[in-house]
Order: sequence, then C-alpha cells, then structure tokens
Amino acid sequence: MSIPISAYLHRNNSKRRFDARCEASFSTQVYTIYNSFMRIIHEDLNASFRPRQARDFGSGVGRLVIPLTRVCESVTGVAL
Repeated sequence: MSIPISAYLHRNNSKRRFDARCEASFSTQVYTIYNSFMRIIHEDLNASFRPRQARDFGSGVGRLVIPLTRVCESVTGVAL
C-alpha cells in the first residue's frame, strides 16, 4: 500500500519531502485514529463488529480510509 504524497503535504501545508520518516509518522497517526474509532464502536455499539464495507464522507486525505482498506472488502472515501 502506498500513501499519497499529497496527503502528507496537504496536512502540513508545506513542500517537505515525503521520505520514510514522514511516512512512518503519517502511518502512526492513521492507525491511532483508526484504533480509537474501532474502540468506540466495540465498547459502545457492538463488540463483535467487523466491517466488510465502509464509506467515509468528508474523508479529506483519507486518515480513516487508509486503515479501513486493510480490514474491509470495499472502502469508498468522498472528500467534500
């Protein structure tokens, strides 16, 4: 899986080079958000929830879309 360079540059509003260190930082942020999201679902809604499909409206750079691609068969992100 590759992370779009534009995702990192947009977030930081800079022209920094997207190197391995930047990718690692971005990935850490992505999975922190994803883990928090899934924890809320499991604790408050349904402990056995395992998504097959996901839709993210207002997805921006895809911070939730990216990790969802690893657990769902189909993921659609729509940036408004």
